Amino acid sequence: WNLGPGEGAGPDARARALRAGALAGRAIETGARLALDGIVDALVTAPIEKHATRIAGYEYPGHTEWLAHLGGDVEAAMTATS
Repeated sequence: WNLGPGEGAGPDARARALRAGALAGRAIETGARLALDGIVDALVTAPIEKHATRIAGYEYPGHTEWLAHLGGDVEAAMTATS
């Protein structure tokens, strides 16, 4: 489904996007905190709806930059595996 302008957008689309973006943001921040606190050894992410995270107030272009910021503005790299 599409949360952006165009097809699929309805009167409740912004409210759904705000909630989805807030939940995604909290999940990313919680995962980062667990990793930084040594509670988990790794963090695995899945695609997020970036339009929704921006509506929720998160201005990061993607996970890599977001996690780098949460880690103290460190250098970060993305690895993909299948």
